[in-house]
Amino acid sequence: PGASSKDWETFRAQQGRPLRVARLLREGDRIEHAGLSLQVLHTPGHDRTEITLFEPRLRIALTGDLVQGGFDSAANWLGLFTDPASQRRSLERVRDLDLAILCKTHRQPRHGADVKADLAAALQRLDKIDAALIEALKETSPRPLGQLVRAAFRKVLSREQETAPNYAAITVNSFLMDLARRGRIRQTPDLLWERLEG
Repeated sequence: PGASSKDWETFRAQQGRPLRVARLLREGDRIEHAGLSLQVLHTPGHDRTEITLFEPRLRIALTGDLVQGGFDSAANWLGLFTDPASQRRSLERVRDLDLAILCKTHRQPRHGADVKADLAAALQRLDKIDAALIEALKETSPRPLGQLVRAAFRKVLSREQETAPNYAAITVNSFLMDLARRGRIRQTPDLLWERLEG
């Protein structure tokens, strides 16, 4: 989300020749490979099409970009969330699998007790972003999206970010829309965000 045509051109130039999709995967499908039986779980939140591949016999999950804000990324970025409510449900679903091994896209695999700690940290990151936005709106309300993105960087990551990347605006806007759905805040006719009393 939010990628420009130049971003996609740069991405494609680094990927080599295009691949043909042999099979679309859906919730409940299985992939049999190298003696493994991988179950497809639909785990949206980072993106609506995000999936997790789960091997129940070995209790291994390959989660792609689902687990953002785990304990090894506590201070480096906000993450890219397009639907925080779905992200929470998906993280809870993976947590409840009682995994032995968790394989993520950008970090080292987690084993044993580190799996639960990593998933707990990712869930806490969602709470921390929520709380940061509510706190920012308690300080000043109404506020535009750009100010709230900078406030999120300051409150969640303890750093100033004058020019926020696109992913941060997408993430913060997604959290604001989720907070509005829950009746905590609302958007004004001027497209500012304000806290609701109570």
